[in-house]
Parts: sequence; structure tokens; C-alpha cells
Amino acid sequence: MPYIANVSNASGTWRAIELRFVPNGLSDLGAAEQAAWRLVNDTRPSVDNTTQVVTTPQDLVVSSDGSSVSMSWNIENTPSLWTKMRLKDYAVARSTAKANGGLMLPNGVQVATTGEQAGLIIDAIESLERGWLSEPVLFQALNGEWVSLTLNDFKGCGAAIAQFKQAIYTARKAVYDAIDAGTITTSAQVDVAI
Repeated sequence: MPYIANVSNASGTWRAIELRFVPNGLSDLGAAEQAAWRLVNDTRPSVDNTTQVVTTPQDLVVSSDGSSVSMSWNIENTPSLWTKMRLKDYAVARSTAKANGGLMLPNGVQVATTGEQAGLIIDAIESLERGWLSEPVLFQALNGEWVSLTLNDFKGCGAAIAQFKQAIYTARKAVYDAIDAGTITTSAQVDVAI
């Protein structure tokens, strides 16, 4: 955000006497006014955005020669309830991405793990069991390769996906419990746990 500060030198010390937010920086001022104003170096501190937020400006620091102004900011910890909610939202996003990110089967075939893919596998199992299709059935792996699968292959694939997703949901539940207990307090800890 473009901030400008009006600076003055009182008794040999430069100080900021006014701060303004202006959309276009110094060009929003007339030429005569610009001499007393400086574009503020507004570098926001790094925060994790889950347990901390940048709030209000803390201080304006004018260089010893009055040529530049820097603004520092306050960092505050978010309220516990807010932090827990944001960590749980983060856990949902991470676990959903992982659950839909694909799975390498023991035979080396990588399959998608989305709901759509699971539906195709269930359809193949039902079609083979009812005799609507005969073995082997061509199926496209996540890497684009075509593989021939039997009914048992599809059942194994379906079971592997179900177990994979259940493990992720179990991990998510454990993360929720740990967030509520206060033993997981950062997004990095969520990453490790899921």
C-alpha cells in the first residue's frame, strides 16, 4: 500500500509529522508539496497467517538525513479459537489435496484417487460381477498408460484407495483432536501429521 510521510527537521532531528495513504504515491501531491513528503518503505513482516496477523503500524523511522522513511508493523497472535479454526481449515485443504493426489499400487500402477476415479472402479467391479464386461478390462492409469485389469485387480485397487483415504481421514481427525488439545499449533505441524 502506498503510504507517504510528511517529514520535518526540528532541532537537527528528522521526524515524521503526518502519514497518509495515497493510491499513486507522491504523484498524488502537487509539485510544491512533494519536497516535504517521502514515500514510505512499507515492508510487512513475515507471519504464518494461521497463528499470527500483521495489525497496525508500529512506528515510522526517518533516516538521519531525512531522505527515507520506513514503517514497522505490529504482529499479534490470533485468538485461540481463531487459530484453531484456521488450522482445521488448513488441515482440510492439506488432507483433501493428499486424498485426491493419486496412489501408487503395489504393482507399480499409479491411479487417481478422486471420487470420479473411485466411481469408475466401482462401475468396473459391478460390470464384471454382473457379466456385462469380460476380463481383462482396459483401464487408464494416472500416468496415461493403459493397463489390463481383472476383477480381482479392480477389487484390490478399490480396497487400496479406500484404505488410503481412510488413513488420511483418520489422520485428519487426529489432527483436529491435537489442535483442540493444543499440541498442534502451527501449519508446519499439520503438514507433518497429515
